[in-house]
Amino acid sequence: MNDLEGPSHRVLLVLTDGLAGDQQEIVRGAHSVVGAGVPLVAGCAGDDMRMLRTSQLCDDQALENAVVAAALTSDAPFGIGVRHGWRRVGEPMLVTKSAGTRVHRIDDHPALDVYLERHDAPPEAHTDSAAFTRFALTHPLGLDRRTGEEQIRVVGEADFEERSLECLAEVPQGGLP
Repeated sequence: MNDLEGPSHRVLLVLTDGLAGDQQEIVRGAHSVVGAGVPLVAGCAGDDMRMLRTSQLCDDQALENAVVAAALTSDAPFGIGVRHGWRRVGEPMLVTKSAGTRVHRIDDHPALDVYLERHDAPPEAHTDSAAFTRFALTHPLGLDRRTGEEQIRVVGEADFEERSLECLAEVPQGGLP
C-alpha cells in the first residue's frame, strides 16, 4: 500500500470474519503488510451471536473465514474517531491466567464465575450457552492499556466445564479487565 501512486493520505479498511479467531492478530497482520504508519479502520462480521457462520463480500463472491481489505486514498487527510461507547462498571480485576483469547482465571478464581458474579448475570446464563451468549453480548470486558486507552474484548462463549471465557481477541495475562 505504501507503493500506491496518487494521493499521500491513506487508510486501510479491513473487514473480517468475527469467528476467524484472534482479531488482534488480524490487525497485526495488516500492519505487517502496510506498515504501522497506515491507519486501519476495521470491523468484523457477526451472525447475531449464534457463533456459527459469517460472510464477507469481495467482488461477486461471499467468502467465509476471510479478511477483505480496501485501500482508501485522498488528497486531504482522513479524520478517524475511535469510541466504543461502553463505560466502566465496578472495580478493576486482574487476569491471572489466560492463553490467547481464552481467559482461565480472574483474580485467581475461575474466570466464568467471576464474570457471572460481577455482572449479576441471570440464572439461565450460568448453565445455558445460548442464554450466556445473549447476556455476554451486552457485557464485554474492558482492558486498561498502558497508553491510558481502554480496549473492549467481546466475550463470545463460555466453557461451563472448565469455567473459562473465550473472547474474540487476545486477553493478556496480567491485563486489567
